[in-house]
Amino acid sequence: TAVFSSFGSGYIFWDNINNYDQLKKKVSKRLIFAMSICDIVSSSSYFFSTWPVPYEDRLPGQCETWGTPGTCVAQGFFIQVVIASPIYNACLSIYYFLSITFRWSENRIAQKTEKLMHITALTWSIGTAILSIPMNLFHNANLWCWIAPDPTGNVNNFEIWRWIFFFVPLWISIFVSFVCMAGVYYTVRKAENATAQYRYGEGAASDTHRYSKRVATKAFCYLLAFYFTWTPSTITRALQMADISVPYALYAMMSICVPFQGFLNFMIYAYPKLKNVRIMSRLSTSRF
Repeated sequence: TAVFSSFGSGYIFWDNINNYDQLKKKVSKRLIFAMSICDIVSSSSYFFSTWPVPYEDRLPGQCETWGTPGTCVAQGFFIQVVIASPIYNACLSIYYFLSITFRWSENRIAQKTEKLMHITALTWSIGTAILSIPMNLFHNANLWCWIAPDPTGNVNNFEIWRWIFFFVPLWISIFVSFVCMAGVYYTVRKAENATAQYRYGEGAASDTHRYSKRVATKAFCYLLAFYFTWTPSTITRALQMADISVPYALYAMMSICVPFQGFLNFMIYAYPKLKNVRIMSRLSTSRF
């Protein structure tokens, strides 16, 4: 799935570079562009799976391990950086919330919040990744190298740091995205009802919800992508923290879902474009 994710994130990166004028003008484009870069880096790291794990640290039943302590730390570093992607998703939700609910202009959002968004995402992701190295946190984490127990027996409190550095900000980002998207949907729905009642009377309101349904669908898709990507890994790490045996099926789901984030973002990003291409194709066919 990391290959599909790299492809999807690569397409988003290429499409934004190809439309550089829009990238300069739109805050949302720049947030998605930054998110795609983070996804490319993380997907590339997930692709190597257990290969960077030192051979002497291989666990019973684990896949091939050909790495060294250095390669393990390198993979763990880049996988920790992946936390920037859900933070950027939350920032994108905040952008829509400010733009639609509070009607902030593009320039106002760029001046008031965009720098803070980039600083938050990059400082937390890169900062925690750098901090984890001297804290001796990057070791064999079963499916890849990440924050894990030191195989030499030194206590590094890895369970606590997993939640502080990754899962707490992850679920804060998911909650912020949910609240912002719910606010956007409520605002759009309320405006459509008011417009329908003003123009056509009470009975026409039900026929004017197409736009709010599109907004709600997009919001739901982003949230669903969040939950699909991160729920199995959150459950897995919670079970490990509680010293409960993790079922193999849950490990399998985690290994599939986590690297898949970039491709899910690509599907949500590209769907409107593919839909427009299909509509144009139908129109051109009908002319002949």
